Amino acid sequence: MNILLWGSLSLPYFEWPAHWGAILLLGIYVALFLFVVSRSGHDFKALKGRRLLLFASLLLITPLLNRLLILRLPAPDLLPPPFLPAEPVVPGFPLLGLLPVIPAAIWLGVGPATILGLVAGLFRSTTHVLFEPLNLALGVALLAFFLRQDFRGGFAVLLRQPLSAALMVALLIQPVVMIGWLVGEYYPGQGLVVLDYVLNLMAISIPLAFIEALLYGLLFQTFYFLFPRIRPVRVARRSPPYARTLNRRFLFLLIPLFILFFSVLVYAVASSAINTATRLAVDAMVRDARNGAEGIGEFISTGQSLIRQFSAASPIWSDDAQVCQAQLQTFIQMLPYFSRLTAYDPDGNLRCSYPSYALGEVEPTPEEQEFLFLVQVTGGVHTTPVHRGPNNSVILSFLSSLEPVTGGEREGVLVGRVEMGGESPAGTGTGRIAMDDAAGGGLRSR
Repeated sequence: MNILLWGSLSLPYFEWPAHWGAILLLGIYVALFLFVVSRSGHDFKALKGRRLLLFASLLLITPLLNRLLILRLPAPDLLPPPFLPAEPVVPGFPLLGLLPVIPAAIWLGVGPATILGLVAGLFRSTTHVLFEPLNLALGVALLAFFLRQDFRGGFAVLLRQPLSAALMVALLIQPVVMIGWLVGEYYPGQGLVVLDYVLNLMAISIPLAFIEALLYGLLFQTFYFLFPRIRPVRVARRSPPYARTLNRRFLFLLIPLFILFFSVLVYAVASSAINTATRLAVDAMVRDARNGAEGIGEFISTGQSLIRQFSAASPIWSDDAQVCQAQLQTFIQMLPYFSRLTAYDPDGNLRCSYPSYALGEVEPTPEEQEFLFLVQVTGGVHTTPVHRGPNNSVILSFLSSLEPVTGGEREGVLVGRVEMGGESPAGTGTGRIAMDDAAGGGLRSR
């Protein structure tokens, strides 16, 4: 946990939604925001004299306080935004960010508090998604309604307390926040990637939301205790809507229970599905890695045997480059293992190569160059480490001296390259190494 003294100096900016679903949801959010503000006309009409001065003062200091003293939790596993080349932005909340907002919710009414909540959301946003400031504005509107409602009954009294009201709003607003992030970050065909990012983000933002609610709830609950006269509602006069009839009482009791039950059920199913999918993916990667490891020895042994057999063919030693190249072409077409065969004379100069090549494609790589002289002098077969070849392809090279199987004078070195990934040279269809699950696993050359 760390506290940043001052946040960004830049003005807030937001990204426009990328698809019609996000635009539709944004329209619903804006319509709901305007509905709340329009229904609070009496609160704005009451902004006269000192109340208007108080509202203007709170409006001016809200941007400043939402860039000051930002609390952030450690988040080593936080993912970067989907499909953006950017570092992960750790969520946080300004310790003084809601200090001007909650007094407005208590004394100025729902409408002014909602405006201040929107301003606070604009300056504290970390994801730059347009839903984030609207989520905070609607949460502040709900908090102001809880603190200023004048219904009778124990539950209504509990909701009028800053501590319980703040915690209740923090709980109720989380599904709305999650939906906003999911829709705002969604890319067609990449739902799982976005879901993974949002779940990681929610794992950090939910504790922060409850910490903030607890701190401000305790602070203003203490003010209520020390100064009872600052309470906006001292005497409750109205009967709550849920207690006016027996049917409403049953609905008020059963609907939250059903919501809780289905929420727990959805969470259990989603958690089980994610864990199962993760386990299957890990098992598949382990199986592929094991199959590949078991086939590496056989693969290298096959390559060494082939390059030794090919190097014993006398046409490769011919001074006629066309005869040499024709023999290499026969080898590749007969057994498509190598992506390229290249023969060098004892001085390291090019004899021939197949398939056809551009300038620089048949020059020995630094790893091949290390073995060329050694193979020419001592004979035998050598294998280079996996390395980068021409066109930045990943290759493995086999080298063998050009000499008869029964021994004799060495006429140079034959180098066979196998591409470990990427596309084969045009027209050959050879030399790419891949996993062959259909054949029971292992490595194969194609």
